[in-house]
Amino acid sequence: MKQLLIMLLLCLGMAYPSPAQQYFNVRNPLNSFTSILTSIVPNNDKYYSIGPCIDSINYIGNGQAIPISGIKFVVFDKNGKKLRDTVYQKPYRNFDPWSNNLYLMPNHTLLLASEEYDTGGIAKILLVNFDTLGQVLWDKSIDKPLCTSFNEYWIKVVDLKPVEYGNWLLLSRISCKSNPNSRHLGILLTKLDSNFNVVWNKLQGHPYMDDGGWKILMQSDGYLIAGGRTNILQVEKNFICRALLLKTDLNGNKLWEWLSDPTKKTFEAQDVIRTKDGGYLYCGQGDGYEYPSANGQSGYLAFRGWVEKLDSNRKIVWNRSFNNYYGNTEFKKIIEAPDGRLFLFGNKYMPDSLGPDNWLVHTRGWFMTLSANGDSLNERIYYGVNTCSDKNLLYDAQQTDDGGFILCGEATDRCSGFTPPSQRGWLVKVDSNGCLGPGDPQCWPTAVPATPKTPSFFTYPNPVNDEWNIANPQNYTLRLSITDLTGRTLLETQSAATTIRLSLANLASGIYLYQIKTNNGTTTQGKI
Repeated sequence: MKQLLIMLLLCLGMAYPSPAQQYFNVRNPLNSFTSILTSIVPNNDKYYSIGPCIDSINYIGNGQAIPISGIKFVVFDKNGKKLRDTVYQKPYRNFDPWSNNLYLMPNHTLLLASEEYDTGGIAKILLVNFDTLGQVLWDKSIDKPLCTSFNEYWIKVVDLKPVEYGNWLLLSRISCKSNPNSRHLGILLTKLDSNFNVVWNKLQGHPYMDDGGWKILMQSDGYLIAGGRTNILQVEKNFICRALLLKTDLNGNKLWEWLSDPTKKTFEAQDVIRTKDGGYLYCGQGDGYEYPSANGQSGYLAFRGWVEKLDSNRKIVWNRSFNNYYGNTEFKKIIEAPDGRLFLFGNKYMPDSLGPDNWLVHTRGWFMTLSANGDSLNERIYYGVNTCSDKNLLYDAQQTDDGGFILCGEATDRCSGFTPPSQRGWLVKVDSNGCLGPGDPQCWPTAVPATPKTPSFFTYPNPVNDEWNIANPQNYTLRLSITDLTGRTLLETQSAATTIRLSLANLASGIYLYQIKTNNGTTTQGKI
């Protein structure tokens, strides 16, 4: 028997967002064989974004056996319309700009830190300076970063920050090897002077486990690195996963490190902020569970979205996990509001049934608002493509001048077997509540005028077994509609009966939105 949970969410004192705000949800092939948007910068009335791409001409026209990936640079206007679309490439080089570290310079040019690989797989740090039209002003390669006594193996630049006296700090994940069959992951800090010459390299990490960083938090007395420690590459089961906060002085020397509770299986802190009360807050994947293989010889890990608050002495204040156990459910970004609310962005794995024995996993962009104490205030789900097997991933989020947020990522349709351009760049603009404007169905309770505090009708029972009732003792003429989350109308009716009985037996189990209007102009909306 279907169980439809009725949650009556009355809208008390909520106003429409300012008409000046713009909202959009754009999926764009960006004139490339494949394209992804991994970093976004809002500036005045435009959005600047970059990401990896494979140019179609380069892929099929010059006879190369391996596609040469480039850096896609795109300019959008405030309505999400594409204004410029360029690709930066070099012969016999692959660029890999997967990190969200595009930086707006004081002279209004844009600096990107990434990496490049030659045909032999040798990696170098790459710096590229773009003008606002996507033209390259200069680029610079940094050869053979320090890897202590080991040989260089692999590098990924993940963060870029300006530091004192016009200098710069790069954070990279670097994998080194002592012999061809063993390697470990370390945290590489690279300081550059104002001319982008290397001042020093400092490698941090565990001697035999993998330490990886994701974000730099600037502090007056040094740098805080957010990342994690794991043995996943060293063992087949009995995995260790712990979030890591590592503090260095201004010369990159370690001062202290903090590791999360090993029983929580927290897989890397992907972002960290210093909260207004002086504590620390990080997010990523956590509350993990290790599933054993059928023969018990190996295992695999699955996680929930995870956020944990520490006080100024690095003592745990609270932690929260969200969603069921799906491997790539994650939070990637935290933004703290002036009132202490916490905005989290990431990706949520969601199972969906498309018929008997046809269960597929879909990925959706994810936005949550938490109170300063970690209580959930709202949740929003986004997709750029909604098909039989889709992948919608957010990689970056930035707050905009109107109080809303601009999000970027990829929206990939996997039904066609990745026939290009199935992998497309994705850009989403929402308001401060995560809504795609006042017409967003999932935001109805926060995007409509206020309704009376004491309605003259009510709905029951809760939960519902096939039949939903509206008690209408004053015999108002009620106009009722039910829609799905995409806004498609499933039921409309009007009645002035004392008790209105509606059969919902034909609706599949799930979440629906209802709207009830009275003949005196009041409106009640909520979720079923």
